[in-house]
Amino acid sequence: MLSKIKNRWNVSSNREVLVIFLVFALAGSTSLYIKQPIFVLLDIQKHLTPVFDFILIYILVVNPSYLLLLLFWGFVFRKWTFFWNFEKKIFRKILYFELAAALIYGIKYLVNSLL
Repeated sequence: MLSKIKNRWNVSSNREVLVIFLVFALAGSTSLYIKQPIFVLLDIQKHLTPVFDFILIYILVVNPSYLLLLLFWGFVFRKWTFFWNFEKKIFRKILYFELAAALIYGIKYLVNSLL
């Protein structure tokens, strides 16, 4: 199992794989940890915000913070190059998704303002 991951990620040791897993875990945990203060700052409350709006805002806040934190933790653990290349691949996919979500939100806002 680890040999497939090492080949795919082009790393040579199990230690490097462990560090990469650790960086992914830290970035995910940290992005969810900082989500709450951001939502408080923006005055977004789950029980008062419509579900569609909450999910869209959640995606638009958590995804970029995760990507930035992935680079930060990658830098801290000396895996900047790996995560920079990883981000370039994933950023293209996420960017298209977030632009589509923002477009849907904009259309929804226009429709609601016209009614």
